[in-house]
Amino acid sequence: MRAALEWTGRQGAWLLFTGVLAGLVVPPLATVLRPAVLPVTFILFVASLVRLDWTLVLHHIRRPAKALLIVAAILVGAPLAAAAVVKFLPAPTGLATSIILTTTTTPLLSSPAFALLLGLEAELALIVVLLAMILIPVTMPALALALLGLQIDLSFAELMGRLALFVGAGFACALGLRAWLGPARIKAEARLLDGVNVVFLVVFAVGVMEGVTERLLAEPGHVLLFTATAFALNATQQVLGTAIFWIAGRRTALTVGLVFGYRNMALALAVLADVAPPDFLLYVAVAQLPMYMFPMVTRPIYRRLLKG
Repeated sequence: MRAALEWTGRQGAWLLFTGVLAGLVVPPLATVLRPAVLPVTFILFVASLVRLDWTLVLHHIRRPAKALLIVAAILVGAPLAAAAVVKFLPAPTGLATSIILTTTTTPLLSSPAFALLLGLEAELALIVVLLAMILIPVTMPALALALLGLQIDLSFAELMGRLALFVGAGFACALGLRAWLGPARIKAEARLLDGVNVVFLVVFAVGVMEGVTERLLAEPGHVLLFTATAFALNATQQVLGTAIFWIAGRRTALTVGLVFGYRNMALALAVLADVAPPDFLLYVAVAQLPMYMFPMVTRPIYRRLLKG
């Protein structure tokens, strides 16, 4: 088992690429794994916390200006830019709405796990995710109403309570695991833990694809348009995020690009379930494809840029 997990960690980018396709090629597998999507999201969050260098985390907390600037660009700047661009695109209403809603969400909760896989600043990714989760109850409803006219009956206290429970439970589990394993053992078992992360990421990717294959067969043009848009939006946000923060250093800029492009659409779907268009569910699923395929393509690029 150990050897298999260590091999999985070394082949992470390829396995993510093929794993997300498995959900499309083998629909029954996606149906079986669908109930595991939410628990796996939490497990990935805990796994990322366990692996972090807490000295660097505290450094970012003591100097929050950079992280706050990144969060403002993600939660406010990106939606405003997307809304301005969408006006000039001949996109169906459901797709245009999905693009804007995607840019109002937080970075993916498992962004630190992807950052670890790609050799980026997982600590900065975590701080950005946490700050975004604190601010999202304010920014998402306001921007959804202002940019899309969606009226959201959202309880600030209820959503904040759920987010606090999620984050608090994650930190409690991570601290317990770190105390049990010890920092030295965690560092020594890095490759094994990489393999565990990859397994859970693949489980999530396969499970979220439930129903997409059937819709692809019924409406191929529609699904392919949404898929192409998801790839384009992810890539565009990564490039823009990296370019805007390039002055902060390559590793930081590439980390910012990652959290710009890797968005938590499941959160938007949960919050806006009653008002979001039906096509948003489709977009949430196909948007996983670039997030799981890009690491295979970008990992060599990251290595080259980080060595330069």
